[in-house]
Amino acid sequence: MPNENVLDVGCGLGNLTMDIAEIAKGGLVLGIDTSPPMIEEAKKNLLSRRLSNVSFQQKRVTELQLDNLFDVVFSNSVLHWIKDQENTLQAIHRCLKAERRIGLQFPLLDTSHPLVALTQEAIHLLQLGCRYTAWQFPWFVPESSDAYADLLCNALFKKVSVRKQTTSYEFASASTAYGFFCSVGFDLFLQPLSPEEGVSLKEKVLSLLTSRAVENRVRLDFCRLYVLAKS
Repeated sequence: MPNENVLDVGCGLGNLTMDIAEIAKGGLVLGIDTSPPMIEEAKKNLLSRRLSNVSFQQKRVTELQLDNLFDVVFSNSVLHWIKDQENTLQAIHRCLKAERRIGLQFPLLDTSHPLVALTQEAIHLLQLGCRYTAWQFPWFVPESSDAYADLLCNALFKKVSVRKQTTSYEFASASTAYGFFCSVGFDLFLQPLSPEEGVSLKEKVLSLLTSRAVENRVRLDFCRLYVLAKS
């Protein structure tokens, strides 16, 4: 990896991108993100790292015109935000040199994910289900590991490995767990609700988290997909 070109899809603040750039000192590293504020912060953070082989652009991977440039495409906790997986995976494949590789991972926000499960339980208890009739679920969730592997194969990837892994995290309190929910998209569930209903949903989710606390700490299980493949 020291002399390889690396693309970080959904780089956020760029911290991992810059860590990669320190390893790939002889290659070029590009971080892309759709959020202009994130890219601006990443560029500011870069000033303190003094790395000459990394840059940041505000782009979608489908907008890149850098075919056959990268040895590695990396993505950390981003692809679940992208509904158009077919075009995204095809674009990633185009960016890669022949026989090069990808490493992707993202959470599975299905009904077993604590954010989804507890919020849906709260919606049911508050009898707010009717508010979500026309609401579109905001995250991409593959039907199975095999189904996602099929998407990769359809995008011409080879030696595909898709592994599901569950990890437990312990939060110091129910409010800490609730804060994590807010950081990963809980507010999207508030879109169909009135302000008053939104407050009720927030309070109910926090109450459900509190009811699961043991000695004030909350342990939750999260499932993720880990993807490896070659172009």
